[in-house]
Amino acid sequence: MMNIKTRLQGIAQRFSYAVRHLFARTGRQVNVAGLMLDILTQREQRNELPWLTPQRAVELYEAWRRGELADVQRVWEQLEETDDTLMTVLDKRQRALADMPWAILTDAEAIGDDAERARKAELQQAYLQTVFNAVENLEEALVHLGMADFRGVAALEITGNMQRMRWEVIEPWCLARPARRGPWMYNAKADVTFSMLEEMEKERIIVREARPIDLACMFLIVDKMHAIHGWDAFLDVYGNPSIFLELPPATGEQMAKVYDALAKRIIGDGRGTVPNGSKFQTVETRQNNCDSFEKRARWCADAIITVATGGLLTVTAESGSGTLAGSAHADSFENLVAGSAASISAAINRQFTRRLLAAAFPDDPPLAYFSLAPEPADERMQLAQLLATLKTAGWQTTQEKASELMQMDVEPVPAAPSPAPMMNTAPDVPAPVVNRTEEPQVEELPLTDEELAAFAEMRHPNPERMAQHLASVEAKLRGAADLPEDEVKNRSLLEELLVTNGGPGGEDCTAKSQETCRCGPADWKPLMMPDPIKPEVAREKLAKGVKVQNPLGEDVTLDKRLLEHWAKEGKDAEDVNRRLSALPLIEEVVKNPAEIWQNENGSRTYLASVVDPYKPKGKKYTVAFTQTADNTVLETYFINERITENKRTGERLWPAR
Repeated sequence: MMNIKTRLQGIAQRFSYAVRHLFARTGRQVNVAGLMLDILTQREQRNELPWLTPQRAVELYEAWRRGELADVQRVWEQLEETDDTLMTVLDKRQRALADMPWAILTDAEAIGDDAERARKAELQQAYLQTVFNAVENLEEALVHLGMADFRGVAALEITGNMQRMRWEVIEPWCLARPARRGPWMYNAKADVTFSMLEEMEKERIIVREARPIDLACMFLIVDKMHAIHGWDAFLDVYGNPSIFLELPPATGEQMAKVYDALAKRIIGDGRGTVPNGSKFQTVETRQNNCDSFEKRARWCADAIITVATGGLLTVTAESGSGTLAGSAHADSFENLVAGSAASISAAINRQFTRRLLAAAFPDDPPLAYFSLAPEPADERMQLAQLLATLKTAGWQTTQEKASELMQMDVEPVPAAPSPAPMMNTAPDVPAPVVNRTEEPQVEELPLTDEELAAFAEMRHPNPERMAQHLASVEAKLRGAADLPEDEVKNRSLLEELLVTNGGPGGEDCTAKSQETCRCGPADWKPLMMPDPIKPEVAREKLAKGVKVQNPLGEDVTLDKRLLEHWAKEGKDAEDVNRRLSALPLIEEVVKNPAEIWQNENGSRTYLASVVDPYKPKGKKYTVAFTQTADNTVLETYFINERITENKRTGERLWPAR
């Protein structure tokens, strides 16, 4: 105890000297807290790796078991920066999490068939969407929560308000946990002891825990570095052949020292003279003498990958692994990252989302939640690959069953027609003689007069007739694209519009018009999000009334009754202003919807998919509802929807079935 007390007194005395010295030089009071902060900065900048020995690794493991994270977390961070294998795997997992889309979803199981719960779920979904859109550094925060897989813990501090929020990173070396299952504490100075810990407000932090990958990698990296250092030492001594000087006969001890110095100088310079009668003897080092060092270092690197990814993944795939092995490795890695994303979603919902919903909707159970997950795989593509594999293996399914599984009409591919005979003006070339059975000769019929005339016309084309045929084809293309004859006169522009249009349902849609389109929401051709307007400008427009013509040729009115409906529903000012800013988008949705549905109560639903160039999170959907009493008056609308299936009910008016 006396030693610790004396040490603390010495530190305080040095701070006192520093404060008085700075005050004497500047004439200003010195912030002691700033000097203490410099201690934290010095600790963060200190290189811990030169002292990372096997014994030190054991001490750090024991500190981790006690909940003392100050030293061990700084060492782990430096290992992530310096070890090539660990750094590669970490970067790969961080990129996968950064590219993964997030969404606010509703709990279909909790909603069931209850219409009232479905309405409340939509309100909770819109509320959470607004909150998460306000987080400025959400992607960075999600990636940091993923670091818990490597460091055992990752924490965020929630700052700001509902309009502008940030989830600030809490460095892991500033965390401590005196009790193994107890709460996490804040260690502001990253001290190695528990003398200066602070409690953290549970309402303002998000903590995620996991089994630390860096813990096992620390021991593996120490072993790998030991093997590499041994390898280097071996090369320093035995990298070049060993040379020995054989002295002349009857050399005395005194002359032996002279010859020894002479030999060292000769070996160092690579040239010189030797006494008469002396000889040089060399000992060659076998190449496989250092194989054990290389094998040990390679084994440690492979073990790091196994610990970090669950297998030898494509980051270090060896030649000859094959495409099937590479695909299996990719699938296992995607499953690994998807598991981390599910754990991150659970931590956010448990510590943040449910608390928000309980405060905003105290009388309702949580019906919406945050989800971080990879894009769902295309089930049709997987089914098509399965059917192709079955056919290759000799099995066959019926056309009706294939159409049922694919949820689309499946027709057999017709046999390709044989090519028409072409005129050959080249001289006859005798057929090569091959060792095969002679095929029977088939008598060829002579060409008819019509065929001869057609071939003659092909040899001497008529430009006028070809121009007339081209004009006819262009007219048919304009008709298929629903383009007026005078609208597109430039042929290249016509081709560009036809390629860009790609059908009413999107680029892959084969329908020639909206009436024949049978695409689902995933196939809708998205609208581009227009620039938002100020809420006061939107209020002025609604006060005057806006009329928009839908594809059915009917006028739809947008006026102050929208504001009256939102006031009746108790929408807050932030939500109303956000919807008012998107008024140009709603006008475009009513004008060019993907679908229009007539509901049983008489109201209509306008649906469209929208892409926001400033928030590339994938396609979202916009939904607008009309009044029940008058379906030519818009009652409300939702801007960012993730699910549309529960909106596609009743009779579809556009496009017509």
